[in-house]
Amino acid sequence: HDAEIKLVFGNSSGKYEAEIVGLEYNKTYYVRAYVSGESGTRYGEALSFTTKKAGNGEGYTEDDYEW
Repeated sequence: HDAEIKLVFGNSSGKYEAEIVGLEYNKTYYVRAYVSGESGTRYGEALSFTTKKAGNGEGYTEDDYEW
């Protein structure tokens, strides 16, 4: 079953980051940014990443995912 998770990051332009926990390893996830305003909703490019097998518990960086 696919689930949709929506993260909200305020109302200004700029760079946004999020830490998402509880992902399954060796699974492909899809992400896409969007903005909604008076002129409608615009969507960014859809990206995907595949999580790798669990590591040593020291956390992950973007190098741990296949984009």
